[in-house]
Amino acid sequence: MEILETLGPSTAALVRAAEERDIPWIRLDEGSLIQLGYGRYQKRIQATLTSETKHIATQIAADKRLTHRILGQLGLPVGEARQRDNDYRILVVNGRMVAAAHRIPDGTAVDVTDAIHEDNRLMAERAVQAIGLDVGGVDFISPDISRSYEEAGGFIVEINPAPDFRMHLAPTEGAPRDVAGPVLDMLFPAGAPRTIPVVAVTGTHGKTTTTRMVGHVLKLSGYKVGLATTDGVYVDGVRTVRGDMTDSWASQIVLRDPTIDAAVLETARDGIARSGLGWRRCNVGAVLNVASDHLDGVEDLDDLARVQRVVVEVARDFCVLNADDERVARMAEASSGEPIYVTMDPKHQRVRSHVRAGGRAVSLEPGLNGRMLVLYHGERQLPLLWARQIPAALEGRAGHNIQNAMFAAAIAHGLGVAVENIRQGLRTFSNDFKPGLTAEPLAGTGELAGGIYARYSNS
Repeated sequence: MEILETLGPSTAALVRAAEERDIPWIRLDEGSLIQLGYGRYQKRIQATLTSETKHIATQIAADKRLTHRILGQLGLPVGEARQRDNDYRILVVNGRMVAAAHRIPDGTAVDVTDAIHEDNRLMAERAVQAIGLDVGGVDFISPDISRSYEEAGGFIVEINPAPDFRMHLAPTEGAPRDVAGPVLDMLFPAGAPRTIPVVAVTGTHGKTTTTRMVGHVLKLSGYKVGLATTDGVYVDGVRTVRGDMTDSWASQIVLRDPTIDAAVLETARDGIARSGLGWRRCNVGAVLNVASDHLDGVEDLDDLARVQRVVVEVARDFCVLNADDERVARMAEASSGEPIYVTMDPKHQRVRSHVRAGGRAVSLEPGLNGRMLVLYHGERQLPLLWARQIPAALEGRAGHNIQNAMFAAAIAHGLGVAVENIRQGLRTFSNDFKPGLTAEPLAGTGELAGGIYARYSNS
């Protein structure tokens, strides 16, 4: 809210319209340059100029003589105003009139949107389209805007790119008009993508490995992934920035990249405490654990848990939580996202109850050939792979990386990744894995079909 108060009225109205449509935004400078959406689906606005505003159209509009020539050749009325009595501003967005105001010299603006004659509306729409603007303000002189220009007279003085919205948002007299909403609907039409999947991973241990595992699974699923980790920012496997990139600034480096279509953000406690998240909502938020060996700057484990809980508080779809860590498991109460529990205890009571109620979980189950990672979705039981098939788990001996793989599987499931892609991703990831490398699918998935006890769905 404080940021909105520092924006001009037109920009602030557009940002509010974005928030109403659940479109994230980032302020790109100290002025009015705003990014709407993340990654490859982002758009930009600067006041009421948009990323769809054509440069040649703004140049034409800036040349009044050329504007008059183009409009006149189409049979539209044009003229020079030696005085601005009965001066109207007609706002056109995406080829449609959205508002009109009568501008009175003392600074008064009177809304006349409902009074405008149909001929005058069509004239304004044709004029803005003829210049080629997506958002344009038509300065129109007329004795009476409620009468057709063909009958009462009247003419266009100029066409304005980046028209001020203030007179329509808060007229001195008459109803305020929603002129920002049509701009957002033009930039992000119904059904069109508005943002990219965003994952945030926090915890005391395992963040970097889990983040990289998720990135690898997504890459094998066809995504161009942006990663922020403790050793840098990666875009589609190429490190673009070196260093510890786990704070809000690093997250925005990823989310501002116009080439990515998924973001996986390692989110450190220090970064959250120092500068916040750098984004407002994520699709999946994961908390891996709360441990006492990283208590610098916080009083105790409960204080640390409160900081880390921020990630699941803003998770829109799913929160992935360590059921074996009671502080983490309780965070489900603070999230609007559906919990996906991760447990290495196949008899975990909380998880058993959750699954029986239709919930989701990833569990480590004993089987005939070792331990198996199993995904539960209510009554459905989906074997993923044997722990010994995970290269990073060192033939099943590295329990911490088995657990990291379970978190990665849960996160990928929350993003809707196919089970087979999760299997392949975990089977082809190792500790020395280079993010830019691709991996061919491995054969031999037959043993996944048997040897698992249906502990949760049948108990």
